[in-house]
Amino acid sequence: MTITLSAQTYSESIRIPRSLDLAGPAAGGAIVQGLVLMVGSGTEIGLQDLRVENGCVPNALRTASGATMSATNLEVERSAVLPCPQTADTIFADGFETGDISAW
Repeated sequence: MTITLSAQTYSESIRIPRSLDLAGPAAGGAIVQGLVLMVGSGTEIGLQDLRVENGCVPNALRTASGATMSATNLEVERSAVLPCPQTADTIFADGFETGDISAW
């Protein structure tokens, strides 16, 4: 499944607990200002045409609990003037495909 973000800046940190592809409309067109955390054994996340900005050193993007990530046209900027969030909101949890957003 591919989720395409619109061309804007998303000032939030996200936690992705399931396999999916997250894409922007064009290289750098969608910007996530925060931590991108990918979790879960066997979870495969593809990131494409995105820009991630935060103050996290060394890892602006994080995988945990066996998750893997692939990237195409991904820009990452780490800046001391940006925060490094320690928590992230879970997106694309169970029920996403059916429209049941109660798990969110």
